[in-house]
Amino acid sequence: AFFLNHRRDATLTLIAGAVGGGLVVASLKALFGRPRPEEIFAPLGYSFPSGHTFGAVTVLGITGYYLARQVAPSRRAWVWGASIIGMLLVGWSRIYLGEHFPSDVGAGYAAGFCWVYICLSVSTTFRNKATEAREIGQVMDTSHR
Repeated sequence: AFFLNHRRDATLTLIAGAVGGGLVVASLKALFGRPRPEEIFAPLGYSFPSGHTFGAVTVLGITGYYLARQVAPSRRAWVWGASIIGMLLVGWSRIYLGEHFPSDVGAGYAAGFCWVYICLSVSTTFRNKATEAREIGQVMDTSHR
């Protein structure tokens, strides 16, 4: 709700990150084709990398990034702490429940952090280009008067 009301670029980054991340995880799972550690979870699909871990890193990482930019500097550590604890709990739960091997979770973290970096880099590039275009437009408007 915060994103929808305050930050269009944050909302778009979060949606693109989540949707694109789903495609990335599905592609990696198909590429590696590693079975799950427990047969009972086999109907859920392949195991490597952990999609839950990847998703938690993506959603909590992007959310943490934008929220940390909005709060007072003294509260940023709390925002990042909550995001990191959430990420760690999701990864731990995958191993504890027997749905994934530890290496699946580690790969989910690694791929997720890379994906967050890509999403935030693309978002920042577009935001900088849009700001630059607005500034050029304002200069052009004032020079024609």
